[in-house]
Amino acid sequence: MKCHWRQGAATIGLAAATLTAACGGSTHAGGTATIPSTPTTADPWAVPAVIDTTYLQRVMDRLDQSTGDAIREMVSSKSVTPTAKAILQAVYTGGGYSMTLNDYVAISTDGFRKYRSSPGNPTTHVDAVISVHVGCVFFTAERTFAPALVNPPPPSDTHAFLALKRATPPSDGTANPTGQALLFDAFTRNGQQPKDPCS
Repeated sequence: MKCHWRQGAATIGLAAATLTAACGGSTHAGGTATIPSTPTTADPWAVPAVIDTTYLQRVMDRLDQSTGDAIREMVSSKSVTPTAKAILQAVYTGGGYSMTLNDYVAISTDGFRKYRSSPGNPTTHVDAVISVHVGCVFFTAERTFAPALVNPPPPSDTHAFLALKRATPPSDGTANPTGQALLFDAFTRNGQQPKDPCS
């Protein structure tokens, strides 16, 4: 049953008992009523009706945190550990996962010497949405792994194209609670837009 307050002190005073009975609350001296509250917690990862840069930024901030966790795990052990693989598999999906995993396996051959001893998280600044398909969104961003690298790339090499695809969060939800995973994650030096990976 829904309970509605109407404006006006007299209305509120007269309606207190009715509201108490209808909503299951209790009355107190002075004609006031205690209305039971139903706690509501907004889901920060709920997909909005219109996918915009604000939502994509929130998702990417969380994925960057997990990617940083995977990098720190690999740098610490100087190898691509099962823990790092599990994190990467939560952050990436499809071809995005296989390409990223292969990259890190190749990097591990030199013991991650190009990475800082205490690497930071990659950072992503979402620029614009290119296209939205059912369960997939393609967008541009300025993206850099500079906080993790000894010699980071110049700013001219940070323009990236990314695609997020709906994904089932891992059972424990810790590595990626967003419900989105990276299907595509690529840098371009000339700004040329690749084929839409969502189409």
